[in-house]
Amino acid sequence: MLDNKLADALVVGVDYGTLSGRAVVVRVSDGAEVARTVHISRQLGDPLPIAQADIDRLYDRYQNVYGR
Repeated sequence: MLDNKLADALVVGVDYGTLSGRAVVVRVSDGAEVARTVHISRQLGDPLPIAQADIDRLYDRYQNVYGR
């Protein structure tokens, strides 16, 4: 059994890529993603926008298909 301090604990995961950096904060007690961010290097130019429909489709796949 976790005590209350550990139940509210958060962990930070960081991934450094060649042209990007990512971070995620996860609650230890249930693995819920609390926050995330991505930094993309502009060495290759300005990022291209992604259509909202594509974002929604990929988010749905990540939430409901990936890893199952």
